[in-house]
Amino acid sequence: MFLSPRNLGALALLLAAGFAPHFPVDALAQDYVGNGNVTISGGSWDAVYGLKGQPRTGDALAEGARLVINGGAVNRDIYGGYARSDSGSARAGSNTVTITGLNGSASSFYGGRARATGGNAVASANSLILSGSLALGTYPQAFGGHAQTFATTGGSVLATNNRLTLALDNAVSLDLAVGGRSSASSSPGTVVGAYGNMVTLAGGTVTNLYGGWATNDGPTEASGNTVAIAGGNVTHLVGAAATSFAQGAVADGNVVSVTGGTHATVIAASVQSNNTLASASNNAVYLSHTTVTSGVTGGLSTSTTSPSSLNYNSIVVGAGTVVNGGVHGGDANQSGTSGNTADYNTIAVVEGGQVNGELVGGNLAGAGSASHNTILVNNGSVTGNIIGGRTAAGGSANGNNIIIGRRASLDPTIDLFGGVVGGQVVAARGSGNTLFVDSWQGTVRRTAGFANLHFALPVPGTPVAGVPMLTVTNAVAGDFDGATVTAQLPDIITGGRAHLGETFELLHDQNGAVADADVGGLVSLLQGYAILYDGAIFRNGNSVYIRIDGYHGNPLAGALTEARIGAAGLLNQGGDLLAGAALRAADAAARETTGWAAFATLYGGSASLSTESDITTLGMSLVTGLAHRSETAWADVLLGAFFEMGSASLNTARTAAGTSISGIGDAQYTGGGLLARLDITRGLLRGLYVEADGRAGEAMTSWYSDDLLDNLDRPADYDLDTPYYGGHVGLGYALPLNDDWTLDMYGKYLFLHLDGQDTGINGDRFRFDAVDSGRLRCGARFSGNVAPSATVYLGAAWEREFFGTARAASLSSGMPIPSTNMTGDSALFELGLRIHPETAPIHADLALEGAAGTRRSIGGRLQLVYEF
Repeated sequence: MFLSPRNLGALALLLAAGFAPHFPVDALAQDYVGNGNVTISGGSWDAVYGLKGQPRTGDALAEGARLVINGGAVNRDIYGGYARSDSGSARAGSNTVTITGLNGSASSFYGGRARATGGNAVASANSLILSGSLALGTYPQAFGGHAQTFATTGGSVLATNNRLTLALDNAVSLDLAVGGRSSASSSPGTVVGAYGNMVTLAGGTVTNLYGGWATNDGPTEASGNTVAIAGGNVTHLVGAAATSFAQGAVADGNVVSVTGGTHATVIAASVQSNNTLASASNNAVYLSHTTVTSGVTGGLSTSTTSPSSLNYNSIVVGAGTVVNGGVHGGDANQSGTSGNTADYNTIAVVEGGQVNGELVGGNLAGAGSASHNTILVNNGSVTGNIIGGRTAAGGSANGNNIIIGRRASLDPTIDLFGGVVGGQVVAARGSGNTLFVDSWQGTVRRTAGFANLHFALPVPGTPVAGVPMLTVTNAVAGDFDGATVTAQLPDIITGGRAHLGETFELLHDQNGAVADADVGGLVSLLQGYAILYDGAIFRNGNSVYIRIDGYHGNPLAGALTEARIGAAGLLNQGGDLLAGAALRAADAAARETTGWAAFATLYGGSASLSTESDITTLGMSLVTGLAHRSETAWADVLLGAFFEMGSASLNTARTAAGTSISGIGDAQYTGGGLLARLDITRGLLRGLYVEADGRAGEAMTSWYSDDLLDNLDRPADYDLDTPYYGGHVGLGYALPLNDDWTLDMYGKYLFLHLDGQDTGINGDRFRFDAVDSGRLRCGARFSGNVAPSATVYLGAAWEREFFGTARAASLSSGMPIPSTNMTGDSALFELGLRIHPETAPIHADLALEGAAGTRRSIGGRLQLVYEF
């Protein structure tokens, strides 16, 4: 009703006569413009703004608004923050809208919207939450953040870190839901981006849903966006979309996670560029407990005139999921383009997931590269063909991998193809494509386009007599020409062991095309890390078999013991510090007081510990404690208690069977003990001394090598935590040469015991035996005063390590693995300076130490004595 001056008069007469008029709810509605903190529980409004920034000139800002609607009627648009500028830039940031109750016919919802003409537009960190049963208008749309500009030749339009949360009743429908939307019109020089936006859906029905969406004439990007779906229904679900009508489009690093609901199409990222390269790469889809009624795509390009890069996308079809359509890692669906790449994509159907359609790692309607893709089916079911890569004539589909796991369920009428080019399966020879049959037994119609046919034998308990692993019912001549058949033992974690004396049928081809395959001959199959099983692969009729005849140890496994030598070497470094500098520091400290004296000494350096392997440590050892010295009529007695610790990085390397194995690790220890020394001060034996220490503690060792791999190509690594104990006894004679110079001659025996431990490495069990070290050292030390408060010393010694061997055995087979030892002779040297000023409470000792021979080391030492 339009209220003109004439009918206003008529209305007044009606009111006076007692009539009560009834208007439509929107007849008198007006906009509600808040001040930044608004709660609406009733009333009727045309549009609602939590905060509105719309200056006549200059920049516009709407930031930090909070809008809550739990009742009332709204008939048009709802904004948390709305910034509009017709001459400058606009920014809408950190606005929040929460709607739990609503009537009317509102059709557009924005957490924050920025609209500019001629300047930048930014919508950042806005949030829109819609929940419950809401009354909505025609074709309703919801945006966490929306940025838009018109007719600009520079600047940027950005929608970043916005959030859209939907927890609607399933009867409530949205036509469009977007976490972050950015767009520019007639703006080829403007950069448009949608980054880091997120949509979560727990309930409701949505026709089109995007985590991030960017469109522009110029460069466009929608990256790092997330969609998380726990329920509801979506017709067209896209993690992110980027469209450029004149320049490049990028949609990388987006994630779609679906854990409930029913949806038609799921796409991690979609791009379209009609001029420059488009990229939809490094995107991911994770599906569980959901139904997809159409298909799933990791990276999709609909570009008609420019090439696309659709690489490194991943799709996981997991527990409780049914996909009634094809699954494509990368897909360029326009046949008029060439130069596309759909490489290094991954598809996994696992944990009971089901796909009623084809699996294609890279799918190109035009010519390009669909290579190096990986498809895994394990404890999942597939009813369509499985193809590593597919492209038009002139393209390539090489280096693809298809893995069929032990609990896979495949329709026996499907085909397994490494690659398809121009509608024809690629030749096996030289393709680099691999089919890995991982302890699976089943039937397919055709297998072709694989240069490598690799089999992991069935786990124990699986019936194998007369049961081929792979049966092919409709092979075509040439399908296996250039294909090589190889085998490996099953995963040791699942109980897999070699079956000595048994024969397994790897491949049965009912049409006899397998006669063209290369069957390999004699083989050695690695089991875990330590054992190699010997056998032969051979062909008999239309089948390929493997027979296991014997086993032997893996010479490379000796690398496992090297870190134990490194740990023992670090403990010996601490033992050397105790038997030398720490005892001298304790003695010097105790001489300065009649009570207990504190002392500390620190050593740091690098050492190489074995001649048969390259085992290097770089680290430090510390000893600190208290000591007390007492005098008798004929001798002085020193007693002390100490705490010790040490840490070192480890580098190991060895060569066995022509192969180099390197590793890295760490070793640490903490412990304590007692020390003692007896110096004879009277009589004929004056100058003779006896010393000893005892120590115990805990040592930690970790080691990793990506050169030592098991039969599933898993790197070796372990962590050990073992007790240690040790000590030394020594006998020496200090011969005074004159008032300033002394020659100290000594002999010492140092011993160490590092406990053993059992451990597992990726299911392979090992026993590491105890490492024992016993060293005899004989040497001399020449020291003299060069100043009233300074003493220099020079020492040399010979040392023999009698034991020092690290041994281990495979508990899986009982076979020992190659040991590593540090047995041998070494020459030791030291040069130092002790400073002991009479007027200062601190005495210091600085030294350089080294060794040559079996043990090769260089390092420095510092010890401090403080007089209280």
